[in-house]
Amino acid sequence: MSYLLGVDIGSVNAKLSLLSEAGDILKLDLEKVTSSPRTALNSLISRLAQDFDLEQVASAGVSGSGKP
Repeated sequence: MSYLLGVDIGSVNAKLSLLSEAGDILKLDLEKVTSSPRTALNSLISRLAQDFDLEQVASAGVSGSGKP
């Protein structure tokens, strides 16, 4: 099964969604951005990898505020 990954990195929270190719929501997760957006994203991806094979991610979309 292939997955579609969505990530939104804001100034307060980072959000992640994983969908099946059919559009079914498989995982939604949220991490507060405390030290850096990168740290928040690493936490989200680490938790996702516990339940899903990340090699099955066929495509990803990323949005965010663009602040460093």
